[in-house]
Amino acid sequence: MTLIEGLALRKVSTQIHHSHEWVAALKIATVLRLQLLRVMAIEMLTSQLGPVEKVQLATTYSVQSWLMQGYKDLVMRDASISAQEEQQLGVARTSNIFRLRGRRLEKSVYQESILADIHNTFEREFDGIAAFDTSPISLFQPNIRTTTDPDTVRLDETYYCEDIILLVKSFIFLAMYQVTHSTSG
Repeated sequence: MTLIEGLALRKVSTQIHHSHEWVAALKIATVLRLQLLRVMAIEMLTSQLGPVEKVQLATTYSVQSWLMQGYKDLVMRDASISAQEEQQLGVARTSNIFRLRGRRLEKSVYQESILADIHNTFEREFDGIAAFDTSPISLFQPNIRTTTDPDTVRLDETYYCEDIILLVKSFIFLAMYQVTHSTSG
């Protein structure tokens, strides 16, 4: 079976010529859990992606090495983050990156502590990737994460109103009382 996989992967690698095609291969490999194709796609894309693309694709396709490398490149580089990169990364990520860059510049911190700072700052993203890699659920539905972000689990104020919930429960109780007591009389 390994020989067949190796032959198939060599055929795949000769047919893919552009980075967007390798991204599609990574997506398929991640969804179907084709580990050899996934590793090949990651290897082929690593040198072709910029730091922002690495961060985006790392969180989408659960590639932990890209997540760390993308953040490290953004924090350590001399050039500032452009408006376009900020838009792609989002406000929260960009502000965290600026905070890490500030710490690096004012303290002249060692690279090892920058890596620890990056991991601590973006801990939820790293945990989501780690959970994906170890989750049996992700074998079937890779978009499902097994870790729960407490910030995303909350009552939706538009659809949840305690008064309405109380009224519905009271109505159900009264309806059940009516049904059970009216048939006995």
